Amino acid sequence: MSRILILGAGKAQAAFVQHCLAKGHDIYLVDGSKDALSNAIDHESLHKQQIDITNADEVLTYAKRINPDAVIAPSNDAGLLSAAIVADHIGVPGPGLFAAQNSRNKFKFRELLRFTGLTTPWYLQADISNTEDLIPEIPSYPCVIKPVQGSGSKGVRFLASASDLEAYLHDTFGSTAFSDYQIEEFVEGVEFSIEGIVQKGNLTTIAVCEKERSELPNLVDTRVIYPSKLTVGELEQAHDMARKIIEALRVENAPIHLEFIKSPNLGFVAVECAVRAAGFNLFNRMVPWCTGVDTLEVQLNLVLGRPLQNIEPIRRYAGILDFPQPPHRGRLKAIHYQKPPDSRFVTEIEVYKEIGEIVSPASNGSERIGHIFIFTEKESEAHNILESLNFSIEIDDLNSEVSAREPN
Repeated sequence: MSRILILGAGKAQAAFVQHCLAKGHDIYLVDGSKDALSNAIDHESLHKQQIDITNADEVLTYAKRINPDAVIAPSNDAGLLSAAIVADHIGVPGPGLFAAQNSRNKFKFRELLRFTGLTTPWYLQADISNTEDLIPEIPSYPCVIKPVQGSGSKGVRFLASASDLEAYLHDTFGSTAFSDYQIEEFVEGVEFSIEGIVQKGNLTTIAVCEKERSELPNLVDTRVIYPSKLTVGELEQAHDMARKIIEALRVENAPIHLEFIKSPNLGFVAVECAVRAAGFNLFNRMVPWCTGVDTLEVQLNLVLGRPLQNIEPIRRYAGILDFPQPPHRGRLKAIHYQKPPDSRFVTEIEVYKEIGEIVSPASNGSERIGHIFIFTEKESEAHNILESLNFSIEIDDLNSEVSAREPN
């Protein structure tokens, strides 16, 4: 059996870890968090090591010591570059250094799209330390500001005017840990994502979903729907765009998660392309349900350099991943929903926040309060089940708390 180095020990990696163990492989699990490692499954073939997975030098030193047959950072950006460096050094399949470096850098990604000839909105690097010089440089509004490095919509904000930019730069939201920013044209339209597999530079598209986003100025996914409503011709067009992007990024061996917008004015516009599997169990559970493709086994064979089999979709089932949003900022008082209806389909509800915590409409993925997974055969069935839950979030107004504490 093979020795597999896995970077990341969180919930997003758990399914892949367990799959590898079930196949009899020796797993070397690395994470910078002691808590994440302690929460990971205990198994005689699982070896845990606390190392910051963003520190490529330390990860490579450890890899040289254990001499793995494969390395992967499943469904996480933090360990992606380290995994690519290790794979390149020891000569095993990986996404490729160029792909790992340029897919995460939004400015470099936009540059590659432009050189490839794909439709690209205007974009510019932003020096947020000098507002007076920055504002005149912006060609038009509305636009979007985002960190050059980052994921999960952290630090991303819609800007309707120069005053919005000034507010962003002065409030706590704008004062993030990110150092480099990009401002780009806001592209109206419906967002989609492609989940695919690249082996030796060749792309197979497995699934395409449709997304709903939060109310502006936030730009975070609130619902993911499989399958998309794209026509056969549009799906072919999306695959062709994805293939050109894969070539531009020089992706070698990796799952891909490509987000794009269908704009009424610009056509298909790529947003970003991650050379790793989608998180939130979309790649691990939703895609297999909807397509019949065993994505965990495909990903395992990919990193082991084995020929890939059964990666073409064999069915077109439906599913919804919904992220309920609180109506406004306040203290979480209660969450109400009806029991899922008895059926052959699966409905899962998970709440991340505790009663009494202060919550807000999410501005990024880490601020979500929970999720609802629904697996059905037809999209209409999934929507009917979601509606039947009558999910609601009860919030106590923080202003009323202040008023109650003030003396008469």
